[in-house]
Amino acid sequence: MTSGNLSEEPSPLTMTRPVQRLRGIADAFLIHNRDILRRCDDSVVRQAAGQTQKLRRSRGFVPAPVALESESRPSWRLAES
Repeated sequence: MTSGNLSEEPSPLTMTRPVQRLRGIADAFLIHNRDILRRCDDSVVRQAAGQTQKLRRSRGFVPAPVALESESRPSWRLAES
């Protein structure tokens, strides 16, 4: 399945454009009637050595903290208002 966007493009907020763009490629479309309020990539995980490894966290995984082996400081600074 795909959200209908090309690599490096944001996910679409409506299905009109993806359906038009993929009409000659896709065999079928699974469409729902819910608006997309926030664009968000899917999480990507894989099984390795009997464990699940998170390659990209999003949606359901994002609220959980990331455990680090040592203290770290952010490498960015908030822009001054």
